[in-house]
Amino acid sequence: MHMKVNTWIRRGLVFVLRHKRIVLITGGVLLIVVVAQFAYPHGRMLPFVRLDGSRVGSRTQTQIVQLAIDRYSNVPLKLEIAGPAKNSTDKTTTTEVGLGPDTQQIVQNMKAYPWWQRLVPFSLIVKGLTTNQMIITQLDDERFDSYASAQLKNCVVQPSNATVAVKNGSVALVSAKLGQKCDKAALRKSLLQTTLKQKGIDVRLSAAVVRPTRSDKDVSGLLKDAVVLTEHKITLDLDGTEYPISKATIASWLVFADGVKDKKLTVDVDTTPIRDYLATMQPKIYIAPGITTIQTMDGVETSRAEGAEGRGLNFTTTADALKRQLLDGDGTARGDIISLPPRVVYQRSYSATRAGLQALLNDIVADKGDYGISVRMLDGTATSSNGGKRYHPASTYKMYVAYSLLKRTASGEIKWDDAATGGKNISQCFDLMIINSDNTCAEWLGDKIGWSNINNEVHAIGLSNTSTIRGGMYSTADDETLFLMKLQNGSILNTAERDRLLDVMKRQVYRSGIPAGVGVTVADKVGFLDGDLHDAAIVYGKQTYMLTIMSSGSSWAQIADAARQINAQLARM
Repeated sequence: MHMKVNTWIRRGLVFVLRHKRIVLITGGVLLIVVVAQFAYPHGRMLPFVRLDGSRVGSRTQTQIVQLAIDRYSNVPLKLEIAGPAKNSTDKTTTTEVGLGPDTQQIVQNMKAYPWWQRLVPFSLIVKGLTTNQMIITQLDDERFDSYASAQLKNCVVQPSNATVAVKNGSVALVSAKLGQKCDKAALRKSLLQTTLKQKGIDVRLSAAVVRPTRSDKDVSGLLKDAVVLTEHKITLDLDGTEYPISKATIASWLVFADGVKDKKLTVDVDTTPIRDYLATMQPKIYIAPGITTIQTMDGVETSRAEGAEGRGLNFTTTADALKRQLLDGDGTARGDIISLPPRVVYQRSYSATRAGLQALLNDIVADKGDYGISVRMLDGTATSSNGGKRYHPASTYKMYVAYSLLKRTASGEIKWDDAATGGKNISQCFDLMIINSDNTCAEWLGDKIGWSNINNEVHAIGLSNTSTIRGGMYSTADDETLFLMKLQNGSILNTAERDRLLDVMKRQVYRSGIPAGVGVTVADKVGFLDGDLHDAAIVYGKQTYMLTIMSSGSSWAQIADAARQINAQLARM
């Protein structure tokens, strides 16, 4: 072995001595190549390298970064979500998703040329020719989170539990259905694993299966029970005649619901559709009740014509009987036939007296519901029904604010051209508060005067059942007509101040209540708040009188109707 090695060495030395020139030249070339490879700039890409198939050799780092951004920062992206419940496709761009080229990693890979490789002659060219850098991606977390939230929400399909329902007149299984959901981390992974291409990229995401908590098998027993119920032979006995109830009708009475605690499906019999069925059967035994006519004078009955009783079904007890029979099995349920009282119709008359007026007010309150009505004449006589019932005054309290303000303008304490709120003066706020029922001006004026001062001043003129304290306001129809009477007869304000308030009350814009009902000149103030409707008015008709109607749950048309009846009665007196 040693002899062979020695032989090879001798032969090599002989070759070098014989071809010394060639060896020196070759060695020099290789040395120059290695030196050149060590001298190749670290900031430039290797010669002949490719970026996604495009040659970009020898370009600077800045040029590569800009190229990657220009070509791959905003390309079309199609996201396909495939799941057991539904598939969806969203077409957008990588910019919207927050996906873009990782230029730092791309550049680092393309210029990577360690020193030990530089020692290998011609490795610069070989490495460059064999390098094709694909586009590495990265995600902007903020944009990705926004996009992912919308897509994950769109992906979600809640599973449907198996249940039983009535279809085409019979009970049938409604099969359970799978749901699905998508995972944010899986979407991120799918995006980052996709290679960016200039023409666009397709990303596929598989939705996870979400199984229902109740399978078809879980309701099979209940379905059988429901079928048995529909097969029962049930009849309804109406006054001796039996009427068979069809399978489809019985099926319509069944209701299927989840248990409150265990969410287990249950079947029950709902009496609401049974009562609907009984409404169709009642004509077979129905006798319409007659009409009892009652004539009254000033609320006192003067004559009565009795109507005949009718008959019909007691829907509640008969429905309960049918339910019990159905749950028990085959059989007959007897209809509960009851007497129906005659309908009562009043023919009311009222004398042209205060007693007649009182009876009319009582009847209006009885007929219309939650009402308080007060009528007061200029001589102070008053008639009311529920007139002392307290209501929140709503915007009628603004009459009291106006009263306290006018007292202060008369004394000079407040001047009409003083500045108020919202760039307006006191005069403008006063008009808006009454004519347009403006809240901002009313509250500002109340704060300026002082709510306790207003409260004391309305008590001082006899409104003992009224409060203007914020958070505890109330008033009554009797108090409001008393205020209007004192306003009209001039006992609480000077003529100039009284006329100014009456003028704006005559011009207030809400005229669908008392003004619409009486059809004559009216100075009034309305209030409406959370279902309360009020109208406090001075009516300038055949005779001047004060009328306040306070109500809850009514309408302007109903208030107008009440005012019409009262005005007609007073015109007779």
